[in-house]
Amino acid sequence: MQTVESYFTSSPELKSVLHILIILLSVIIVNIIIRIILAIINKRLKEKSAILRIFYQSINKPLRIVMWIIGLWVIVTQILNLHSGSSNGLLTMSYMALKVFITLCIVWVLMSFARGVKNHFIEKNTRTDGGYNDFSMIETSYKASQAVILVIAFFTILSSLDIPLGALAGLSGIVAGFIAISQRELIADVFGGVILYIDRPFSVGDWIYTVDGKIEGTVEKISFRLTLIRAFDKRPIYVPNALFLNTAVVNASRMTNRRILQYIGVRYQDFDKLPAILSGVKQMLKEHKAIDQKCTTLVCIVNGNTNMGSSIEGVFGSYSINFMIYTFTKTTNWVRFQALQDEIMLKIGQIIKDNGAEIAFPTTTLDLPNDAIDALSKHTSPQSNS
Repeated sequence: MQTVESYFTSSPELKSVLHILIILLSVIIVNIIIRIILAIINKRLKEKSAILRIFYQSINKPLRIVMWIIGLWVIVTQILNLHSGSSNGLLTMSYMALKVFITLCIVWVLMSFARGVKNHFIEKNTRTDGGYNDFSMIETSYKASQAVILVIAFFTILSSLDIPLGALAGLSGIVAGFIAISQRELIADVFGGVILYIDRPFSVGDWIYTVDGKIEGTVEKISFRLTLIRAFDKRPIYVPNALFLNTAVVNASRMTNRRILQYIGVRYQDFDKLPAILSGVKQMLKEHKAIDQKCTTLVCIVNGNTNMGSSIEGVFGSYSINFMIYTFTKTTNWVRFQALQDEIMLKIGQIIKDNGAEIAFPTTTLDLPNDAIDALSKHTSPQSNS
């Protein structure tokens, strides 16, 4: 009786099938081992080294895919060896494909690692006091690393495909000339993106708006061609980078302080109480811990015309004596500023009340001649007596 060993030896097809099964089993086992090892390493480095943890997380999935690619390549070579008549060219192509796929997996690892490092440093350097977060250098470094990785990967793939670089240089010149002629706006956008990374007028997370008021929102992404701005109504605005080359942009997130500018009117019958009110408000702002005393603080009657809501008035308005509150807060956080401004305005209202005065509201005074008042009194007096 023929033994199992001699049976497989006499049948090359069955021998190749056996090899393929062994390779598949080996790949599965190696993937399980890699998954277990990376899980253990990730758990041990969770509290020790964030960068190493990010690296192991980056290589987790790509490394297992590389093992499958290598295993499938070995299987393909086994199948091609069974057809030796036409296997040389196919083996060469399969080897080129193997190098290309491994290069792409390495690019995947490097890109994931760069993105993880960027997110780590952004999280690490995020301020918790409501101040300005400048992540422009982190974003610029991330984009530069992406460009370097892609350039190296591009030439590595060309080398793997045995494409001569000299011929590629000539073709690149022709393509570059065609793009320069037909895609001038695209080139302007890319150039604008480069300028944004160099000058850094704003970065991701900044609240910006153009001086014409057409664009306003929070910067979510800066790419080489477009900048994504999220408007306050949550709609995305995709702005070509070339627009920022010729448009003035205000970066509200980089303000050092926020200004409180309010106009208040008191009644004319409280004219004599106005000095005490102004003095009390000044003292309150001087002692307030959230007010930046290094900046200008003014509590005075208005100088010139100002917008009092329903009309433009000076010091002596149509129904009120108007004064101005002009001061700066230490915080630049919008939510905290609103709460602080509410607190200060309520304190000002209380100061006015404590001085026996009232905030004015629109009133109408009717002046009548004295004789008309006397006649009206005589006319109504008998009726009231009866």
